[in-house]
Amino acid sequence: MKNLLIGFAVLMFFLVPGCKSDSPTGGGGLGGGGGGGGTGSVTFTISVVQDQQGQVFLQFQPNTSATITSIKAVCQAINVDETVTDNSGTVYNSNNPINIGPLTVLQTGQQWTFTIKGKVGSATGQDYTVTVNYTIPAGVGGGGGGSVNFTVAVVQDQQQQPFFELKPDKDVVVNTVRVVCQALNVDETLTDQSGSVYNANNPIHLGPVQGLQQGQQWVFTITGKIGSTTGQAYTVTVNYTIP
Repeated sequence: MKNLLIGFAVLMFFLVPGCKSDSPTGGGGLGGGGGGGGTGSVTFTISVVQDQQGQVFLQFQPNTSATITSIKAVCQAINVDETVTDNSGTVYNSNNPINIGPLTVLQTGQQWTFTIKGKVGSATGQDYTVTVNYTIPAGVGGGGGGSVNFTVAVVQDQQQQPFFELKPDKDVVVNTVRVVCQALNVDETLTDQSGSVYNANNPIHLGPVQGLQQGQQWVFTITGKIGSTTGQAYTVTVNYTIP
C-alpha cells in the first residue's frame, strides 16, 4: 500500500495505511467513540502507537470496513485545527487501520477531537460522520518507555550573541528540535544527524537567535534516543518564557 503525504499547516501529518510491513505497531492507551452519518454507522478506536524507529503515530481502527475521506483534528492546547484528506478509496478495518503521523507534539493529558468522514464498506457505500474525543494517555511524551528532562536557558557567546541552550538530565542523542514562537511567527524544525551524545556537561545550542524579548513564549519539541543512537526513543516538549 502507498503512503499518503498530507501537509498539515501545523503538524505535517502522513496518512499511513496500517497493512504495510513497516507500519506502526504497538499501543499506548485505547480510547474512542462513535457517531453516525446518513444511515451508516461506524465506531473508531484510537490509540497511540510507534513504528520501528520509535516515531509516534495516532492509529484509527474502525469496527467495520470503511473508507476514510477526511479526518479533522482539533487540539486547543497546541492550537491545532486541521483537516487531512484521503482520496485513495482504500478500505480500512480492524486489521487494516489508518495511522496519522509521525507526530512530535503529543503529550499526556492533551484533549483531541477527531471528526472522521467516509463511506461504509466501499467508496460507493453509505456516508458516515463520526466524532471521537480522545485524551492522550499516560506515558506519551517520554517516548518509547524512555524519559528525559531538558532545561532551557538563554546564553551568550563571546560576541554577546544569544543562543538557546538545551541541557538534558542524562546522555541523549537529539534527532530533531521543533521550535515554535507565535509572537515571532516561528515554527521551524532543526535536525541533527551527527549521532552526537549530549548531557548536562555538553548541552546543545541553537542560534544565534534574533528578536528575543522578555515574556515571549517558546515551545521546544525534542526527539531523539536515550544514551546512544540505538537507545530508546523519546519525545519531550518544553515550554519556555524569555526571562
